[in-house]
Amino acid sequence: IVLENSVFSDHRNLQNLLILTAVKADPTRVMEYITRLDNYDAPDIANIAITNELFEEAFAIFKKFDVNTSAVQVLIEHVKNLDRAYEFAERCNDPTVWSELARAQL
Repeated sequence: IVLENSVFSDHRNLQNLLILTAVKADPTRVMEYITRLDNYDAPDIANIAITNELFEEAFAIFKKFDVNTSAVQVLIEHVKNLDRAYEFAERCNDPTVWSELARAQL
């Protein structure tokens, strides 16, 4: 109902519920849901993804909603990939992202 074009497809609580259910029951579907859906509580869902060690999914959420500082923090602290964090910093060219990357390289 939520994924199809229906009266429920833009319902925030249903989107949240679908993603959270996938986090617990079928983590392989989470990336599909966060990519296809747009009306969910992104920061909360991303933090729950981090708690459940779904780091790529958390990064994708933060990136999709332009929460760039949190996105680069996921790459640095959880994915532990400074090269990828550098590439992300180059793409978004946000001073706070560069600051996080610089702090991580010290």
